[in-house]
Amino acid sequence: MIATRSKSDSASLPATSADDTGSNGSTAVATDGRPNPAEQVSLGPYLFKRAESADELAAVHRLNYQTFVRELPQHADPGDGQLVDKFHDRNVYYIAVFEGHVVGMISGHDQAPFSIADKMDEPAKLDTLGPRPFEVRLLAIEPEHRHRFVVTGLMWAIYRYAETSGYSHLLASGVATRIRMYERLGFERLGPATTSGEVDYIPIWCSIERMREHVSNIERRLENRAADPTADEPSTPSRESTLAMSMMPGPAELSRKVEEAFNRPQMSHRGLHFSEMFTKARQRLEAITHKPAALFVGSGTLANEVVGAALAADTSLKQGLMLSNGEFGRRLMHQATRCGLQYDKLEWEWGKRWDLEAVGQTLDKNPQINWVWAVFLESSTGMLNDIAGLIKVAKERNVRVALDCVSGLGAVPLDLSEVYLASGVANKSIGGVAGLSFVFADADDLGHIDQNQIPSYLDIVESARTPGPRFTFPSQQMFALATALESYATEGARELTYDRYAQLGQFVRDHLRKLGLPPLISEPDAAPVVTTFSPPAGLNPDAFIQRCLDWGYQIGGESRYLRERNWLQLATMGDVSLHDCQRIFDKLTTWLER
Repeated sequence: MIATRSKSDSASLPATSADDTGSNGSTAVATDGRPNPAEQVSLGPYLFKRAESADELAAVHRLNYQTFVRELPQHADPGDGQLVDKFHDRNVYYIAVFEGHVVGMISGHDQAPFSIADKMDEPAKLDTLGPRPFEVRLLAIEPEHRHRFVVTGLMWAIYRYAETSGYSHLLASGVATRIRMYERLGFERLGPATTSGEVDYIPIWCSIERMREHVSNIERRLENRAADPTADEPSTPSRESTLAMSMMPGPAELSRKVEEAFNRPQMSHRGLHFSEMFTKARQRLEAITHKPAALFVGSGTLANEVVGAALAADTSLKQGLMLSNGEFGRRLMHQATRCGLQYDKLEWEWGKRWDLEAVGQTLDKNPQINWVWAVFLESSTGMLNDIAGLIKVAKERNVRVALDCVSGLGAVPLDLSEVYLASGVANKSIGGVAGLSFVFADADDLGHIDQNQIPSYLDIVESARTPGPRFTFPSQQMFALATALESYATEGARELTYDRYAQLGQFVRDHLRKLGLPPLISEPDAAPVVTTFSPPAGLNPDAFIQRCLDWGYQIGGESRYLRERNWLQLATMGDVSLHDCQRIFDKLTTWLER
């Protein structure tokens, strides 16, 4: 397999001296725990490294000649068996070594003009992609070594160089017949194919950020092969060899059964079987919460829009009170404002308990307030708010309560029987596929809502009264939800699910403390499904996130509100096991000790 470039660009990455400086003169040494780009990495019998010696560079020129003069005639034969790229002085080269012999190479550079511009009908597009481009060029491999181990190793090496050197994106001219390979790595097309010599090329690009997930899978294979060079590739993909497991507070990790259900052939949402499945899902949701459920197609944000629209259209409601001790309380306030609601607000430092005495005093001072809206599980901090206490304070004053239960639904026992309106979702702790949401409401309590003030799609009154779906409903998400709800089908099943989540949350918090990384929220307020913590002093959160991704785990920390506070998150929603948690903490312990 050869990824070559046009007649004018048969070269490699910017050639540099042994001091490991990039083509821009900056030192390409990782300071965040990632591998140094100059490290030697083994994959089976192959060694991948930076080309630095005169002999290694001569071998690069030989491969360049064999590929781009003899095999793919893009250049005239210089007569000496070597082809020195026109960008040699700015190139960086990485090589594959087999039994002391250089059998493959890849290259790139960061200085305009870039060869890819010659293959684009609109070269000006290059200026819009990012501030620091790096052009990958000339993948050349001896024929007998053209297999996935060598291609994988070379692609990993050049990506790591670009990432640790701070480039924003990669540019390349992909061989048209190999475009699917590039797309699997995250590349996108920049224009149609052009012909150079006897080969068609497609201009492509990929941001470093987008490519990280793809390359992390490559790194895990490299790591496994380095640990056991004789091990065969697994015949069926394991969790570690496929996409990274989600330990973020959404989307939650899906079980195999849920994935299989989601992949079933679609069916009409008006059919009898679908109607029965829809009704059964509503019954199980009511059994979980002690409150009837209406189903909507959309995220948790949409469910909260339904709640906000209902509060605004309820003629019996006057003024409200919003509570916030985290990001999602703040977001509820924003949605309330957009819905035209009039409200007072009480805010506390993120991660601090509600002051229910202050809530009661506020309600007493302003008798116009007859509804309160708040978040049950504040997933920005991992705080389980005291909704039982809030309901008690509100009930004593004849105040209605609305709740955002998006992350908390399915994580702990939940009684919404005395709550006016509440939102939830199919993914997160329930473990279904994202895209379905719920609003819990008793149809008999909705008589004061003026439906003419609510958009038809957001009408909780009609949705609560209608037995089946009111509008088009995706069957695949419904199949997945029905399967996920099997974990809540009986009282015994629900207890087992809640116990499992409690054990996982306790495990994560205990092991974070052992590593000197105390959770932001401690017992008894800590949520079992999401734990927020800070990285070790002086360690870049991005390095922590990337290292976990390298091991096959996606953790939280890239959201703006987390970055602002230097926080990370480990979530155990969905199909996460104690074995999964043990594995990531084994890795973390070894890494942090080093």
